[in-house]
Amino acid sequence: MHRSATPELLGAHVSIQGGVDTAPERGVAMGATAIQVFTKTPNQWREPTLGREARTAFRLAMANSGLRGVISHDSYPINPASPDPALRARSVAAFTAERGRCRDLEIRQVVSHPGNYIDDRDLGLRRNALGYARCLRAVSGPVKGLAAHARPPVHRRDQDPGDPQGRPSRGDGSQDAAPT
Repeated sequence: MHRSATPELLGAHVSIQGGVDTAPERGVAMGATAIQVFTKTPNQWREPTLGREARTAFRLAMANSGLRGVISHDSYPINPASPDPALRARSVAAFTAERGRCRDLEIRQVVSHPGNYIDDRDLGLRRNALGYARCLRAVSGPVKGLAAHARPPVHRRDQDPGDPQGRPSRGDGSQDAAPT
């Protein structure tokens, strides 16, 4: 069993290939004090069911690993802020399932990227809040949600922030040609 003397938590995303119970060993092998896992394939909607054996094996592997923390990361397609009712409902169902898997695995925190509102910012924020609230009510237990966000792109002073290729502005509203 690996026990670090440092109080800080340091880790990384670790693979669950071969089963979620293989993740703690991978964290220990890299010298981590904590790990982050996807409890399912991160780029797909497919929702796996973790059987009792898999859940027990993961909890035992964590207990025997010496790791001091584990966090889950939800899947990327989730977007409860979407103006599309079908996508919003699917997103709420997927995040609810993620919280359920975390509860069953005794993972106490799950990172989620708040959805993209696409249309109206205020309406999107409201849809997002309502969607996450439904998820929180649907799954009992101590699983906390952690919101992550991407920072906005940084532009150089001479770049036109409206130009997707980031070409320098001539100062008259036009851009220089894209490099070839």
